[in-house]
Amino acid sequence: MNLKFGYLFHRMLDKNHINVITKGWLYGLESLKELSLSHNRISQIHDDAWEFCSTLTNLHFNYNKISWTIEDAKGVFQGLGELVKFHLIGNNIKSINSDAFLGLKNVSLINLDRNNITSIHNNTFSKVPALKQLTINTQSMLCDCNLIWFLEWLSGKKLEVKAFCAYPQWLHGQSITNISMSNLTCDQDGKSVETVSELKLFSVEHSHAGKYQCVVSNSYGITYSQQSTISVLVYPTFIKTPKNVEVEAGQTVKLECAATGEPPPEVAWHKDGGNDFPAARERRMHVLLGDDVFFIRDARPSDAGVYSCTAHNTAGIASANASLKVLQRPQLIHGPEDRELPAGEPIVLQCMAQGVPKPTVTWVKDGELIMATERHFFIAENQLIIIVDSVHNDSGIYECHLNNSQGEEVGRSRVVVKPKLHVDCASERSSCKDSGTGDSAKRSSDDLAEFSILLHCARSDHDRGIQVDSVETGD
Repeated sequence: MNLKFGYLFHRMLDKNHINVITKGWLYGLESLKELSLSHNRISQIHDDAWEFCSTLTNLHFNYNKISWTIEDAKGVFQGLGELVKFHLIGNNIKSINSDAFLGLKNVSLINLDRNNITSIHNNTFSKVPALKQLTINTQSMLCDCNLIWFLEWLSGKKLEVKAFCAYPQWLHGQSITNISMSNLTCDQDGKSVETVSELKLFSVEHSHAGKYQCVVSNSYGITYSQQSTISVLVYPTFIKTPKNVEVEAGQTVKLECAATGEPPPEVAWHKDGGNDFPAARERRMHVLLGDDVFFIRDARPSDAGVYSCTAHNTAGIASANASLKVLQRPQLIHGPEDRELPAGEPIVLQCMAQGVPKPTVTWVKDGELIMATERHFFIAENQLIIIVDSVHNDSGIYECHLNNSQGEEVGRSRVVVKPKLHVDCASERSSCKDSGTGDSAKRSSDDLAEFSILLHCARSDHDRGIQVDSVETGD
């Protein structure tokens, strides 16, 4: 026969050295009706311990080390709404707080035998409406004004309560059911007794954070104050800091950041001091849930900048910066253009470049490196070359070479410098001189019928082919 674990109705876990009852410890036992945990070492029960066995009707916690769970915890057994019989024999229970049995609406039997109970807080059993059998056997009751409610609640009920006074001394050994309520006072010689205690913490550290309460006890009993929470604020500290990154365009970028503090800090990212992330707008940014890393896919020059990781909590704010460089081979934004100009005019060539790292620019003419001279000037980090007083020999092929660690780009242009023709002519009736040939001739006005032209021509050194013709007109 195959026995399905989820259909067990009885589970005996006695003498198993169990110390604590935690959430999920009985996972899969939704049908469990009776559970025995007697003769273990159980001292702590978590609030959500009964999530997977809410159908229990009979629970045995006999002979463990339970004290605080009953003395000060609130609603630990609320998940046991179907419980009918609850056995707590032989534990370390000295006091029963008013919410110890909160939620046990169907419990008809509670057995607290063999616990040295000294006090029962106001209305403790009033929250167990179906209770019909209550077993208490103690010699340690504190018989003061706080016991009055319990005697009033017991009145008329047929419950097995054997409780005897331990204090005050003059009531020692008497059964609580035989004491006149007028003898249950909280005064000593007509005056209230007050004890004050202070707890001071110096050089507070994160380890001091937690819940604190005052526990007052003596040989006659124990009582607990309300819990107070101390939160120790801790300034955010980075456990992962972003690192400077250099990647080639098109690659994936990884940035990580994580911080610790108290309360746990919120981590946020900024780019160049703002919230504009080109990669996010273009759906190239990815964040892994539950991780401290984000990725930028297909890195582009627009992604470059300073990325700031900030960690913020109520204690303060911390930030860490990292720069992202997206390496890019040189590109010509505006290359040199072909030029044709007369001699003497300046030659201006432009070679605007971009790239990461910033490209260096060098110029060559017909394969020869151009150096700065009294006629050759470089401006704007060599992106502009100016050649003054141009001559015919400045003609040729000019190249600008852009270089960085990612590669090289070359821009070219053809420059033609035309020779300059200078003609200086004057009109005379008596003579004409050709300064270009060196020949001269003088003619009288009688040699011209009506009109004569004299041309003085200065020939360019670079053009020996100039021909000058004399033109004569007349009737």
